[in-house]
Amino acid sequence: MGKTEKSLKRPAVAAKMLAVVGGLLLAGCEAALDLSGVADESSKTRLRTDQYQKMARSGDVLVLVGSSGVVLRSVDDAQSWQRQEIEGRPNFIGLSACPAGELLALSFDRQVWSSSDQGASWQAHALPTQEDMVGLNCAPDGRWWVTGSFSTMLSSTDQGQSWDERSLDEDALLTHIEFFSAAVGVAAAEFGLFFKTTDAGERWDMIGTIGQELYPLAVHFSDEQTGWVGGLKGIIMQTRDGGQSWQEQSSGIESPIYSFFGTGDDLYASGDHGKVLSYRGGQWSSVETPNIPIYLSTGQVLQDHQLLVAGGWGTLLKLSPTLAQR
Repeated sequence: MGKTEKSLKRPAVAAKMLAVVGGLLLAGCEAALDLSGVADESSKTRLRTDQYQKMARSGDVLVLVGSSGVVLRSVDDAQSWQRQEIEGRPNFIGLSACPAGELLALSFDRQVWSSSDQGASWQAHALPTQEDMVGLNCAPDGRWWVTGSFSTMLSSTDQGQSWDERSLDEDALLTHIEFFSAAVGVAAAEFGLFFKTTDAGERWDMIGTIGQELYPLAVHFSDEQTGWVGGLKGIIMQTRDGGQSWQEQSSGIESPIYSFFGTGDDLYASGDHGKVLSYRGGQWSSVETPNIPIYLSTGQVLQDHQLLVAGGWGTLLKLSPTLAQR
């Protein structure tokens, strides 16, 4: 089967993320969940139907976005939350913090949303493309980048007023884009394709492949040379040479990896079936979590070094980074 045929059959990433929990609907509603690790619920700002997707910091404010226009904000490091629903109820699938403090969010309906007040209010910017856009990044020079199907890239230097569109001429979905400086950045795509630019995105070269047929669900770099990619069946790949070569690391789980968060010395991953992993001494180990059949799509390390993870069905957990017993 060629790439074109496979690409025509693939679902959009946002639909994938929502479908991940589709099969868990009955289990999630009927099964008795052990929620002993859940953060304080006293604020009652979350709903069981919320599907959280991405979380980021803007200064001292935590912002969490999800389906149906849901935005949660915490000004006290996850002790309490304020919930709002953006007009039009867009399904948010991406979130990025800009160096100057602005927040960008990407919704499935091909819009980028910007906030200059730490997520309290948002302005929509339509994307001039018919491709499915799934990757989002605010580069160090303030340029906005969005990536998607058929290796499409959109960039804006004027806060979304106009966009430059290009393609890398690959029939592949670009799921991730990230810049280390104004000039140097990387992008990852399905089929394990990996690209790099050294001239602020004017030219992108494929410098290697992450793994045969690998679909990069999550990508994280601690610096320009060292990075990790997570995929299906608990696959985690690492590079130490900027993406030219990749080595598989044992995760100890078979659940998809949806996010990495933290730093290289304090790195964690979250995934399906309530799984959270910790990276120490070159090895991944499971963090103790409640036994819940829920995907965890995003996370942050809090100021008290506890972990905050979020995902499907209004799940928002505070966890100790204590490793589970094997």
